[in-house]
Amino acid sequence: MTAGHAAVVAVDVGSLSVKGMAASKGAAQRCIFPTRLAMGRRSVIGESDVHYASVNGDAVRVGDRPAMDGFVAAEIARALSEKEALAALIVGAFSRLGLSACDVLVLHASAPSMVLSPSTVREVLSSATRADNRSVEVGRIGIMASTDALAADLLVDMRGEPAVKAAPPDGTISIVDAGARQWRYSRFELSGSGEETNGAVETEFWVERRAIEMIEQSFTTPVQGVAETMASGISTSGSVERDAAHIIDAARLAAWSEFGAGFAAQALSDKARRVYVGGGNARAFSAGMASYKHIDCRVAKQCETSIVRGLFKSGKRWGRAGL
Repeated sequence: MTAGHAAVVAVDVGSLSVKGMAASKGAAQRCIFPTRLAMGRRSVIGESDVHYASVNGDAVRVGDRPAMDGFVAAEIARALSEKEALAALIVGAFSRLGLSACDVLVLHASAPSMVLSPSTVREVLSSATRADNRSVEVGRIGIMASTDALAADLLVDMRGEPAVKAAPPDGTISIVDAGARQWRYSRFELSGSGEETNGAVETEFWVERRAIEMIEQSFTTPVQGVAETMASGISTSGSVERDAAHIIDAARLAAWSEFGAGFAAQALSDKARRVYVGGGNARAFSAGMASYKHIDCRVAKQCETSIVRGLFKSGKRWGRAGL
């Protein structure tokens, strides 16, 4: 890997946060930042902490705006189209990883109204550059669904080789992405027919909205930075920090009663005895599954970054075999 260039880059553009992953001299580089954009440049104060992209010549602060109140659904700059916002977030991930090019880019994006394809991603990236005016150059492009990436996280090792011991003995497994905008499942028949069954329930930030509402009622102050609060379990107001982890856990448990049990009934089958779950609300799903004694429910290690890890592993494998 030369300066600014990687063989494989993985980017997961989630509803709450963006995660990036690349490899440099055998060591993995990672970045994570809120799915948040703001137009224009900041004042000199704090400027060194800000990452910029340029979209059609306009400066965009990527991941910035931590001091503003308001829910995450309103945190994408309204002046940008969905394609331009996606371009800025991908370029922001490359910037944080210290890269401007890669041989293989593997992407997952929670883009509700966009159908992503390699040609669409190339078109998207053509509208944005890094702050130093360098374009992001990519070779081959792969697009993966979140559950496919989670399956790769389980079934492929960091070298891109099959993790044989991770495969379920009976060849059947349900993969669950308990995300912010939706909970999605894919049920795989890994042996025999190779059949795949998919489904989802639209949650539209139900857990996050419930958690923020409960936090604001408890502390009587507005939450600043939804993504940061959900990730850290700490509610910040001005210079005051409060532990809100127990409130967030309560919101996640409430989600099981609201829609989790019905979703689990869809995701499981008579054959499936193993469930692998990732995403920001993975522990909410696994806690509800405790009553299913006959099901082996496993939460991905560092579940919040399990999707980007699966993207990266797939990129390593595809990079050798050809995409």
